[in-house]
Amino acid sequence: MFEVSFDNTESDKAIIEKIIQRLREFDADERDPLNRSEEEYRQVRVSIAAAQANESSPFRLERLLSFDMVSFYHDIWGFYDHTSRDTGELLNCWLPRCGQRNGHD
Repeated sequence: MFEVSFDNTESDKAIIEKIIQRLREFDADERDPLNRSEEEYRQVRVSIAAAQANESSPFRLERLLSFDMVSFYHDIWGFYDHTSRDTGELLNCWLPRCGQRNGHD
């Protein structure tokens, strides 16, 4: 049976942590604070790490980190909803906006 890998580069791990920090900052916005659990943040982190390590074409995590709020949330919650917890592969034909296009931007 195939086991999901979480073998990301140190650079990717650091960017994933920055992505989670940005999500926390968006969620803490005074105008509309969201009270997510630590488990939800952990699941988002795991989903992004698994997809990054297991997809055949790595995602541009730096680009995800720089997205406006709409695109940022699209990719964050897309990874959360559409990453297989068994294989790390993306499901349901979902593609993140930070994905590779023909090997380049």
